[in-house]
Amino acid sequence: MVFKETELYGEFAEYPLKMDHSVKDIEAYSFPDPHTEGRFQEANELINEFAQTHGIIGDLETSIFEAVHSIS
Repeated sequence: MVFKETELYGEFAEYPLKMDHSVKDIEAYSFPDPHTEGRFQEANELINEFAQTHGIIGDLETSIFEAVHSIS
């Protein structure tokens, strides 16, 4: 998915399966690998830099339900 940055958050801008209508279309789609090495590297670096002096929280701007709904 492609996100459009707004003042406060990113919102869905392009929907990768918008034109796909069959099971074959969906099976052919290359979903991102959640285990890609380095995927969380920037987050880890920021945590390591600030963990001793700041509170660290996670922010989930969208739920899995919104993401699944917006993929098509």
